[in-house]
Amino acid sequence: MKRDMDLMRDLLLKFEATTEPYMRQGELVGDDFLNAQAIDFHINLMLLDDLLYDNGTALAPTNKGYDLLDMIREEDIWEQTKKSANDIGGFTGEVLVALAKGFIKKKLEKHTGLEIDL
Repeated sequence: MKRDMDLMRDLLLKFEATTEPYMRQGELVGDDFLNAQAIDFHINLMLLDDLLYDNGTALAPTNKGYDLLDMIREEDIWEQTKKSANDIGGFTGEVLVALAKGFIKKKLEKHTGLEIDL
């Protein structure tokens, strides 16, 4: 199964949209078996990357997960990040973060006129 960064972003957005501090994995998975497999696969990837925390019964984003979401929440930043990653032929999680930071830095500098070191 291929890693789907859009799905990982969607999962982080879903966590953020809830008013509960934790969500059970079943709340993230739909009725479609293939969708359930993809979500389970990506949740495990996110756990391995310390983007999610598992308290034994439910999941929540870690600070690292929220940091990533803060970088890729805005659709324009996300689309620029994905396009750049695809243009270079692929990416790791670190490259994705570096690209998103670069686009955010550029946007901040344009908005404030200040050079900001992220």
